Amino acid sequence: MCGGPSSEQKAAAASQNDLTKQLAASGKARDAFQLPFLQSRVQGGLPFLNQYTDYTNGATAKALAPQRAQLMSRLDRNGSNLPSGFKEQALADFDENGAHQFSNNLLQGLLLNEQTKSAAAGMSNPLGYFTGAQQGNQSILNMPQQTSPWGSIVGGALGGLIGLA
Repeated sequence: MCGGPSSEQKAAAASQNDLTKQLAASGKARDAFQLPFLQSRVQGGLPFLNQYTDYTNGATAKALAPQRAQLMSRLDRNGSNLPSGFKEQALADFDENGAHQFSNNLLQGLLLNEQTKSAAAGMSNPLGYFTGAQQGNQSILNMPQQTSPWGSIVGGALGGLIGLA
């Protein structure tokens, strides 16, 4: 025997091989459960994106509707006591602020949607959960091999014989 993997290295390699098989099985089980969800996110993005993008019925519009109604009620109570154009200007200011809120929410929604698609695409990659096991496998296989004392003796004797010739 001139060296080679030690019994510990062989056991570690077998253990690593078993771990890789277990990871493959768990990866297949994970894919069956998680991939349909991730694919829907990659292809369609956020299912509630329309709440960000619908100016009339979205989240911003629903939040502003009671505030606008309250403003209208207060303006109507004062009726003709308000200066000329006050009501129109107050409503225009309110609408402008609402438009700014909608624009900000729209941009945030679009960025969140893109981030969701990107994250789902990254989580769909099966290599992520195999990488750690493969790195462990490589570290075992790259360990220095055990040397045999017989290899040194035989090698020294052969070197001496060649030197005499």
